[in-house]
Amino acid sequence: VELNIMLSVTIFSNVLFVFKTKHTSATMPSELESAMESLIKVFHRYASKDGRSGTLSRRELRELMENELSNFLKSQKDPAAVDKIMKDLDTNGDGQVDFEEFVSLVVGLSIACEQCYQTHMKKMARNSSETDFTNLSESRQISLATTTIMSNIETAMALLIASFSKYAGAEGSKNTLSKAELKELLQNELGGLLGKANDKAAVDRIFEELDKNKDNSVDFEEFGRMVLCLTVMCHEHFSKK
Repeated sequence: VELNIMLSVTIFSNVLFVFKTKHTSATMPSELESAMESLIKVFHRYASKDGRSGTLSRRELRELMENELSNFLKSQKDPAAVDKIMKDLDTNGDGQVDFEEFVSLVVGLSIACEQCYQTHMKKMARNSSETDFTNLSESRQISLATTTIMSNIETAMALLIASFSKYAGAEGSKNTLSKAELKELLQNELGGLLGKANDKAAVDRIFEELDKNKDNSVDFEEFGRMVLCLTVMCHEHFSKK
């Protein structure tokens, strides 16, 4: 998934400033906010090993993926998988993976997982006349809460999908967010970062920025773009401190 990261970060920085200036009280982080924080911590845990704390070298990326995304690597069945991923991520050709490139990988994998899950659930719905399609979102959240021990990144990916599913489908499709659903998600899941998100004009601008295909809804891929931008913004903010 190709994302115009820098343009989106600039737009979101301007729009979300409205929310942040209105937010004054300290709150406990939501699961989505915790997932974003986890990605920042995992990146720096591995990025600091070769002396350049702001980027991942090829060796650091390999170690991160072997420890945090081992199931994904096993599914690739390709000894050169990390090298190929490194080449794809290193868009500026400097031999390093920066934070934006790293989060792009995680969001891209999350989107792929969500698409696979949707395909699987649709097949189940077609194969069983007793399947209640209106409950697929709930089933998805339950399936994510398994007893399997997941790494920090895998847990963060699961929380991204579960957070989206919690709000999608109250209006219309179970696989997209309406403007009202997006506003509720912003308020409940990102209140610690954005405040109450009561500014209608700001919500409208965020929705317009996310809805790239202009179908008047936000799908998981478009939601992933928002999470990517917000995570990059948070990383830049705390890196300057």
